[in-house]
Amino acid sequence: MLAEFRALRASVISLWRERLSHAGSDELEEMTRFNEAIEQAIAESATRYTREVENTRDRFFAVLGHDLKTPLSAIITSTQFLLESTQLTEVQRRLIARMESSGHRMTEVVRDVLDLAVTRVGTGIPLKCAEMDMGNLIRDVVAEAAASHPGSRVEVEASGLLGGAWDRARLAEALTNLIGNAIQHGSRNAPIMLTACGDASSVVRVSVTNEGPPIPPEQIGGLFKAMKDGPNDRDRRHLGLGLYIVDKIDEAVPADRGGCGNSSPNAVQRRR
Repeated sequence: MLAEFRALRASVISLWRERLSHAGSDELEEMTRFNEAIEQAIAESATRYTREVENTRDRFFAVLGHDLKTPLSAIITSTQFLLESTQLTEVQRRLIARMESSGHRMTEVVRDVLDLAVTRVGTGIPLKCAEMDMGNLIRDVVAEAAASHPGSRVEVEASGLLGGAWDRARLAEALTNLIGNAIQHGSRNAPIMLTACGDASSVVRVSVTNEGPPIPPEQIGGLFKAMKDGPNDRDRRHLGLGLYIVDKIDEAVPADRGGCGNSSPNAVQRRR
């Protein structure tokens, strides 16, 4: 496409030069406007092409993620059924348990890919709100994190009015991603603090805090972007989607306890 624009420009200028024996100010002005029009056409065409490529990629991610959910569910269900058998040897039980754990991790990756596709096509994170208690949620998330990472320590502080109408599953997903990030990058010798505070203005603020090496200033701006590269292969394993999904859930979930009608960035506060 760009080559065709270059050929068009070269052909027009060549014909122009053959026709004009002398170029005055008017002719130079016309030439300038022609070049500007070509540059504008190139820019608009490149933007449209890039947008179509991105839309095609996002649709592919959405279809792929949706189609992977069913076989993954079948694998996890089958491994859970096998683990209930009393006829397994210890070696077989360990292997099947590892398969089940891998299936759950793959499900999390598929879920993140689906969330990425949903947010990229502009519809935002979908919410299913119901009455819940934020204090109970954070205790459940911490218990799950402790089971998955027995060597880490997560402490909880909850105060104020913590009831409201939110999407429990989405909030659990966001907090799990934040805790996982804190475990991966934080200090092994200091606890991770998960704090929930409901104030008199009907706002609930949740934060995850960990100690460890400070984030380099040049990485702050891209901390919540998708598909970012980490400093090593281990960071690339999750495609940088964890904090991106947290940010999108934060945008969708309302901070007030009244329901899902409004969106606020105060729903989940994050800092390190």
